[in-house]
Amino acid sequence: KTVGSRITRRAVTTSLSISALSAMICTIVGAPVAWQISRMATGRRALWLALLNVAANFGGIGLAFAYLATLGRVGMVTLVLHGLGVAFSPPRPASFIGLSLAYQYVNIPLYILLTIPAMGVVRDEWWEAAQTSAATRGQFWRYVGLPLLTPFVAAGWLLIFTWSIGIYAIAYALAGEGAGFVINLLTLEPAVYGVLLLAWATFALLLYRVLLRRALRWF
Repeated sequence: KTVGSRITRRAVTTSLSISALSAMICTIVGAPVAWQISRMATGRRALWLALLNVAANFGGIGLAFAYLATLGRVGMVTLVLHGLGVAFSPPRPASFIGLSLAYQYVNIPLYILLTIPAMGVVRDEWWEAAQTSAATRGQFWRYVGLPLLTPFVAAGWLLIFTWSIGIYAIAYALAGEGAGFVINLLTLEPAVYGVLLLAWATFALLLYRVLLRRALRWF
């Protein structure tokens, strides 16, 4: 009865939608950044990895406060835009858009950290060999680069998607008291959260192993 209720169905739909959007944004933004960092010199790469580690571990109540201080009704960005005469209306913190924006601060650095090691599978020697064979950069990425990286990128998408479903502290802090009445999320519906998340986590782990096995078949 609980699982089939309207509130639970809405919580499932909202959680899946926010998680899918977050994972898609992380993939679009994070994959090119991970590629660039993987090609940096050791010193610069170490600096970026340190910054990303700090960002990826900054969450919960602190992140919620930082979001409100930046994009709240009296947040820094909001006040600056109003001072410039821009009619900017920030999204409600506990809205679909608000939560999606807040999640990205942690999710994008986490995605980059997860996928940087995978970027090393595309070796510079292969691009040099492709050039020797008169292949263009587009042909190299179409026939070599993308087929190699796609399973790793998809695995990162899957991990961020699963991680986003389970985010609790940020959503609860932004929604405040009565969070379950402000927006319906699986993490704010404890009656069904444990069972559904465990089932999805099991499925995601199996799918993740399939993706990695497919990616590693080249080696």
